[in-house]
Amino acid sequence: MIISSQRHLATTVARSSSTCMRNTNSNIFTKPSFWECDNCKRILKHGEFRFNCIVCPDYNQCETCALTSQPSHEHRMVREIAYGYVEAVECAREDLAARIHVAINTYQDRFCMGTRDINPNNSQHYTDSYSWQTFKTIGERIINFSHGLRRLIKPRDYIGICAANRPEWLITDFASILQSF
Repeated sequence: MIISSQRHLATTVARSSSTCMRNTNSNIFTKPSFWECDNCKRILKHGEFRFNCIVCPDYNQCETCALTSQPSHEHRMVREIAYGYVEAVECAREDLAARIHVAINTYQDRFCMGTRDINPNNSQHYTDSYSWQTFKTIGERIINFSHGLRRLIKPRDYIGICAANRPEWLITDFASILQSF
């Protein structure tokens, strides 16, 4: 059980590192996060990956300990980004569009939306991993799509969104809010 758990963890790390985007902002990996590794007691850096137990409350490991500690933790660990303190941003306007912009700028290096990965051996099933997009990437998609909507939709026209739950649905919704549709 422990060996298969570590093998699953190593596979998740390998698969996720190719799909996850990291921010090139100079603050990443320099300021401390809110988490420390419960194994080596090291404070994790903002933007660094941490592994969070899905059963134990507040049990985290750094990537090194999650892959090398013997024996490994008894429960399944999920890969997440550790993040630290964010300065509060005052909003001049009190509308949803302004709040969306603040969230995009404040949390740009954090995971925002993700989709489950499809099993390469059977496209009818999903794997236990996710492909994540950061707030920065989602924000760029929202802004670009909102500009496209502005060119296509006339003032006082209506928009209806009908789709399965997926990032594109929320991107369309937020883009509509940015353009006051």
